[in-house]
Amino acid sequence: MPPFRLVAPFQPTGDQPEAIAKLAAGIERGYREQVLLGVTGSGKTYTMACVVERVQRPTLVLAHNKTLAAQLWAEFKEFFPDNAVEYFRDVLIVASVSCIYSLGSPQDYQQTVVHLRRGAVRKRDRVLRFLTDIQYERNDYQLARGKFRVRGDTLEIQPAYEETALRVEFWDDEVERIVVFDPLTGEVLGTRDEVLVYPAKHFITTEEKLALALADIEGELAERAPWFEEQGKLLEAQRIKQRTAFDMEMLRETGVCPGVENYSRHLQRREPGSRPWTLLDYFPDDFLLFIDESHITLPQVRGMYEGDRARKQVLVDYGFRLPSAMDNRPLRADEFFAHIHQVVYVSATPAEFERSRAQEIAEQLIRPTGVLDPTIAVKPTRGQIDDLLAEIRTRVAR
Repeated sequence: MPPFRLVAPFQPTGDQPEAIAKLAAGIERGYREQVLLGVTGSGKTYTMACVVERVQRPTLVLAHNKTLAAQLWAEFKEFFPDNAVEYFRDVLIVASVSCIYSLGSPQDYQQTVVHLRRGAVRKRDRVLRFLTDIQYERNDYQLARGKFRVRGDTLEIQPAYEETALRVEFWDDEVERIVVFDPLTGEVLGTRDEVLVYPAKHFITTEEKLALALADIEGELAERAPWFEEQGKLLEAQRIKQRTAFDMEMLRETGVCPGVENYSRHLQRREPGSRPWTLLDYFPDDFLLFIDESHITLPQVRGMYEGDRARKQVLVDYGFRLPSAMDNRPLRADEFFAHIHQVVYVSATPAEFERSRAQEIAEQLIRPTGVLDPTIAVKPTRGQIDDLLAEIRTRVAR
């Protein structure tokens, strides 16, 4: 992995240098929890980027909604043009709180990678079957993310997580050349000696586990349908039979079905009630976590488990899902905090929770622009309309 290299047309100013130094030093000392208290407009994202460059750790930035996550991703992408900065993938990752939801096992995910190397002997048809097994779709007319096409001895793939595509040229059963190109213009962007193509879907499992899972799903259905019948719920019994039978047929034939994540406990061979695999499990043990707008994000993290459980309970009660679907869930708050190695809570108004746990609080109160907060005047409610009209006349006169 190349080192993080920050590129920006400005240098840290105001309170930023001290905040960067404090946070980086705290991380090096092994502080588990710190706070970056920065007013709006003080450049907290830039401070985070500077800390990432100093500590050189794989980093996750957590935001409380997808809009903010996309905005942060765009900013970090500009700060680190030479590094992998992705939205929910790779080295420096920006994600919404949905990252605490269930994903496939990291071990299974790594076992289902297509490895192509120039000069290696690989049967083209076997590579095509493997791509289909990891949820890539063949489309010989239009190349798009998660699809591949074949033209003679040339295979073109656009990974589900990339904007660029790969062209793999075979000579008989030998990989002769690997090219990276722009799928829109066809422009060749470079060549590669070897590439790894990861699954098109986050949720993936091996054939062995799939066979075991199907047996377990069938066993659970054999218990659930009679239970509904004993309760006099014949509609629910018929519904769960039809739905589960359809899903099992899809899993046998294609390896995937609508809502496949609801069978995650069986597919991952987990015990009932055990915590799911999430994005956090794909990071190394020493990863760094920034929680942006922590005063909003942390309550969301705490509330997601109960909200998800309430919604799933209705589906289970009415025969839309088997009870094991309850184990396709987000992490509980205690499970989330158990995952954290080192975290920086970033907020203009950190709550008492963050303040009480922080071993270091770095403040950013002076904006790089030097612009101060406006003066706030609190006036009584009596006569507020007359006061408002007077203020309006003053502005109009100016």
